[in-house]
Amino acid sequence: MFNLATLAVVGYVAERALGPARWVVLYAAGAAAGEVTGYLLNDPGAGNSIAVCGLAGGGALALSALERSVGARYAVMVGFSAFAGSTLGAIVMVAGCAAAVLLVVHRDRVPASALAAAPLVVGLALAAVPDLHGPALLGGLIAGWVTNGMFPSTPRSAPLA
Repeated sequence: MFNLATLAVVGYVAERALGPARWVVLYAAGAAAGEVTGYLLNDPGAGNSIAVCGLAGGGALALSALERSVGARYAVMVGFSAFAGSTLGAIVMVAGCAAAVLLVVHRDRVPASALAAAPLVVGLALAAVPDLHGPALLGGLIAGWVTNGMFPSTPRSAPLA
């Protein structure tokens, strides 16, 4: 249920900011990067959370601060979820996820480069662990960077912020 609710929020924000064509590319990039890594590591079947990582990674490169902050927030949440294996880890995860909300609330105070760096840092850290969400975030970042010049920069609908 959490993954579907997250897809509804991150997916909606990404689609509004980037348009439906880029949305599909980013979603597929996250899914492909995560699944290929899963098969290479003998751990396939991650589900839609890796596809949402693609949206978050690409969304962190969006034009609007709201979309960048939502992408960065999801990346940070995924990073903190790696700690959830113990009681102390769960506490760290909840505190980190709550702190990640500040990325959205104070998005105008956070430099755009920091919002784009969050998925990069988390993606590299999770790839080193190895966690399938890391390559999925990196796949979304790469796809977002590549598609920045391929699709119009104006979203299909009015921006959210």
